[in-house]
Amino acid sequence: MDSSSSFSGTITGGIQDISALLPLLGTEQCERHVGSALDRGFLYSSVTPISIFGSLGIVRAAFNILIASLNIQQYRFLGAKKLNDGGFNASGVVAPMIALDPHHPKRFLAESRLETMLTDEHIENVEDLTVSWGKGIAWWNFLLVVFTLVIATAGLLPYILIIHDSQHTTIRLLFPIGFGFPILRVVGSALCVNVAQFLIQIRILVLLKTRLLFITINRVAKEAGIDLEFEINSKVQRKKGKERRSMWNSELASEKCIWALEKWLAAESQSIADPEKDINIPAAIYEIYKSQYKRQLESLHKTIPLWINPVLCVGLVAGILLTVAGYVGCFYLIQHSSNNSIGPLLWLILEALLSIIRILVWAINPSWDDSRGIVFELQLASHAPLITCNKFESDITDDGVAPVTRANSFLEEVVAYTGPLPLFNVNNVALYYILTAKGKSPPQSANTLPHGKLYVVIFDHKEQTSRVLCKQDDQSTFSIYISALEPVLGSTAINVRVKLSEEGITAPKTHFLTADAGFMDELTAHYDEIISQLQKQKSNLERKAFFGKTWAMQRPVEEEGDSEDDVTQSSAYGSEENWDLLTNEDAAYLRQGQVERRWREMHSHLEEWIELYITLYTKELLQDVPVDLVFKKNESVSIVQKHEANEVEYLLIECRTCLEQLLLSTVGKWNEFVEMDHNDMVDTVIQGTFSDAASLQELSESGKQHGEEIRKSKLESRLADERDDLLEKQIRSHRENMHSRLVAQAESTEQRILGRRYNDPTGETIVQTWRSLEDKIYLGSSSQDDETAIDELNRTEENTIVTRRNAFRADMQTRFSEGNEDIRNFTDEIDRKNEYDKFELMKARCFQRIDQLFSRMQDQMAEFEELHTNDILTADSHELVEYWRTGSLQERRRLLDRTQKYLELSDASIQAVGGRQNMARALMRSQDFAFIDVSQTTLFTAEEVMSIVKGVKSVTGVASCLGDEADKEIFKAVRTNINSAVAAKQDICFYGNAVVADYYRKGYPYLLFRDNGASTCIVLFYIREKRDHILTLRHCVTTSNGNVDITLNKHPLESTWGQSQAVKLNFANEDIHLPEAYLMDVGQSNVLTIVLADDSEGVYWLSDVFLPVQPVLSRSIVVPTS
Repeated sequence: MDSSSSFSGTITGGIQDISALLPLLGTEQCERHVGSALDRGFLYSSVTPISIFGSLGIVRAAFNILIASLNIQQYRFLGAKKLNDGGFNASGVVAPMIALDPHHPKRFLAESRLETMLTDEHIENVEDLTVSWGKGIAWWNFLLVVFTLVIATAGLLPYILIIHDSQHTTIRLLFPIGFGFPILRVVGSALCVNVAQFLIQIRILVLLKTRLLFITINRVAKEAGIDLEFEINSKVQRKKGKERRSMWNSELASEKCIWALEKWLAAESQSIADPEKDINIPAAIYEIYKSQYKRQLESLHKTIPLWINPVLCVGLVAGILLTVAGYVGCFYLIQHSSNNSIGPLLWLILEALLSIIRILVWAINPSWDDSRGIVFELQLASHAPLITCNKFESDITDDGVAPVTRANSFLEEVVAYTGPLPLFNVNNVALYYILTAKGKSPPQSANTLPHGKLYVVIFDHKEQTSRVLCKQDDQSTFSIYISALEPVLGSTAINVRVKLSEEGITAPKTHFLTADAGFMDELTAHYDEIISQLQKQKSNLERKAFFGKTWAMQRPVEEEGDSEDDVTQSSAYGSEENWDLLTNEDAAYLRQGQVERRWREMHSHLEEWIELYITLYTKELLQDVPVDLVFKKNESVSIVQKHEANEVEYLLIECRTCLEQLLLSTVGKWNEFVEMDHNDMVDTVIQGTFSDAASLQELSESGKQHGEEIRKSKLESRLADERDDLLEKQIRSHRENMHSRLVAQAESTEQRILGRRYNDPTGETIVQTWRSLEDKIYLGSSSQDDETAIDELNRTEENTIVTRRNAFRADMQTRFSEGNEDIRNFTDEIDRKNEYDKFELMKARCFQRIDQLFSRMQDQMAEFEELHTNDILTADSHELVEYWRTGSLQERRRLLDRTQKYLELSDASIQAVGGRQNMARALMRSQDFAFIDVSQTTLFTAEEVMSIVKGVKSVTGVASCLGDEADKEIFKAVRTNINSAVAAKQDICFYGNAVVADYYRKGYPYLLFRDNGASTCIVLFYIREKRDHILTLRHCVTTSNGNVDITLNKHPLESTWGQSQAVKLNFANEDIHLPEAYLMDVGQSNVLTIVLADDSEGVYWLSDVFLPVQPVLSRSIVVPTS
């Protein structure tokens, strides 16, 4: 018995000795779980007071929460900063939210988490965001109190036997060894646990709302051009007289910033009488502060009066004191228990058992006790975001390139309309988006809107590779295309180059990201949710979105019902009819994209035409005046050759100048049209997008109204940037292209001049003229902008073709005077006279070329001036657009080629230029056609052919198959042209019963005489002096015994032609001798007739008749008799 009593006493004494240390067990766990209850569930904290083990953890948690919750504006006191300075840290999941952020030690962790959330959720306009308690928080708090009180009473059980066995007092006394101290510990711990949760909730909401208030005021002030950091800091520095740290900064705690703002506003209101003071700034800021403070904090203060916080702090202090007092008293109770009592042993067993129960509750962590957290309310935009790309899907396919939008910009616009979307965040992977329209062209009807299509571009930062993905509907899988991202030089924009065709599709296994099933599932969910939410919002009349966060500002765990809702929503866009994502504003944006596309294409076609025109003109001039002269021994270049070669170069310079200035003028007009159309589109988009917002009742609050204004401003800025970038890029492209063209022709000219086998200083002048031509085209001022240049170009008095021609002739006369001076230096009179004669003939040729050039330039001016209309860019179809297509340009280039003076028209050629009207336009502005064969086309009517003949005065022969009556009317029109030429005493040829062919000389047509005795060419010409002449024919007399008769003024000529082998086998030049005896007197017309002989067994091919006839200088030729 004594041994047993001794053992019991020993155990009891040992327990009494270590009782002060046992409660330290579980301290850290209790402290951490008290700070995590709002995230893990109220049982986490409610069960902590059940055992004395860990009571100090409750005290520590309560103390940290108490200090972190204190804030005194008058002294700019933040308890969290003092807590941090003292080396204390709030423990748990939620409690640290009201402490300072270790990574941003001047602001609260709740504020940093809010900033992160705004970035992750892509919420740009915080003016539309408010935060409040989650659903059922009052019930959760009630259960917290109830469960805490019920569970905490179990903490009294270990003391029953000790108190019952006490020899010092009765059970009715509470102190010193009654139930007083255990009750104090239980009540104090329960008070600490409950009040701590209340303080955390209020503090977190205050911090979040204050942060939202700060962000809103700061952003609005910046948009208004007000630097609050400078204004507030400068005021403080003036007042304190010394340099101070910043009082307004995103790295600071928002409470301090708002306190500084309120102080600054108060000071500004007192000094408002200062006449030098700008009162607009504080007044504007005050209005912003007043409206935003009302939205964010006044509602909280109405729910939780300001006096609640001090009361809770006092309650928490009382709880801490009670817990500590009860904690110490419980030790006293144990240590003064009877040595013979088993009370201490039973106390230890029960406390250990209660601790184990507490651990089990923590481990089980049931879900039904979880808090619903906090709820953010986002005021949604009233209109769907504008599509990101004004190209149709077919345009992207044709171009192979499209602009992409970065994820943050795209999702900000989408979230502002739909509310938050599921996060998609994969390391080293960036997303880009293209939201555009299906189809090939704008809808013809305003009631028909194109369907939308969303492309997602994934880009892997490590491998620098990308893929474009899209879905046709929710049932289909992703189509994957190989792509490459390309930064746009000089801007932050990015394009993606992709082939959206069967050729561009690739298998998922070709890229490690698309081959990853988990990645693709996450991307599919993200893609489907965007489409689903966009479609869902079209029928959502309540323009609000609510989304929850835990008290630790994390996304809450999805409940079971959420996934079913997601499935229902994602299937809503499956059909083509339902997936109508686009709006009238999108359609207007797309139409503007088509205008810009037409503008770029037409600009490109005009540049292409200039090159085609210059190339052809250069070819013709160099054929007339070859520069690769070959000299015999002891021969050198003549003055005539040298001057004529130089004049050819000056003609090319003038031709290029005229065409480039015409292009510049036309492009300038188009720039004005595009800018005007773009402004109209912006008005349409802005009015359509934000017209509904103004009528919503909830937008009467200035804060929410301001959110719409910010979105409006951002959209206007985006569209303005697109316009400016477009115009800048096009103007820069035009200038660069023109510079490249001029440089290329300057180099070509320099090579041509360097290749001359003689020296001529004028050649260097010509090259320098080419190199300075760009400034001349821009009116000699590199600093002058294009619009001013265009205004100058449009001055009729200075820029008519007549004025330019006269100026060019005057310059040429000046150059010719130098040649005359050189000829005067000849010592031999005969040589000087011969050189003068040759020089005059050369001058006549040059003047003729001048007239031809400016006649052509007159036609080109008419061509370009027709384009000075907005219909060219805006009409869905326009005949002039077809007229300037690449295929049409090639056909028109053929019409300009003088080898086509005998022209054959076919249905294909007419269709190539865009129809009959365009062909008629081209024929009248191309060249002096001699013969037109329309027998191979069925598109022209007799009236149209006659109209063409009347318009092209040079036409003196037509072949058609329109019937006898039509041919008679056409012949009358031809006869009118002939009579006009005869009246003007012009050399002329007219033809009958011939057709145009190029069978043996593809691309170089000739006349085919195939009707014996009927196929004719009649040449009317004049001579300047009575002597023998020659007429050069380029023809071919076939080896099939083809034969032609030629008569001069009804005198048959001796048949000397067609005898050489060269003429029989191919086309060759052959001189026909015209005897003086057969010629009429000077001033009278001569008639030479070429007719296919009656007995000819073959056909006759006539390629050209070279007029005027040339006099024979040598009289050694014998004149035949009649």
